[in-house]
Amino acid sequence: MTPIDYVRFALQNKGISQRELAASLGEKAQVVNQQLNRQNDLKAERFIELMEHLGYQFDYVDNGIRKISHGLEDDILAGKFKGDKFYIEDGDFSYTGYKKVDGEFLTESFWTKENCLEWLGSE
Repeated sequence: MTPIDYVRFALQNKGISQRELAASLGEKAQVVNQQLNRQNDLKAERFIELMEHLGYQFDYVDNGIRKISHGLEDDILAGKFKGDKFYIEDGDFSYTGYKKVDGEFLTESFWTKENCLEWLGSE
């Protein structure tokens, strides 16, 4: 899936049209429509802006581990996103790591981000 596909998936998942997205961003529908339908690629900054506006977040950590926001856990486990190491910052100041091992995702909860990233970084 391309970044544009992810935005379209998020719009569908949230039940929001491109016109509604544009209005909520305070932009013309034509601009958003052009970016999602006529461009071959979506600039990374714009992709992040749109996804965060829709309630999603992708935040890369230096070692290739991706921070995700709540609501994407099932999509990660279903393999809808590239990557094999993800983590979520839970609301109660804990962290959950997702690591693919032998084709299956393992999950583990941690009290500190450091411990979570250490687990995700281990082989």
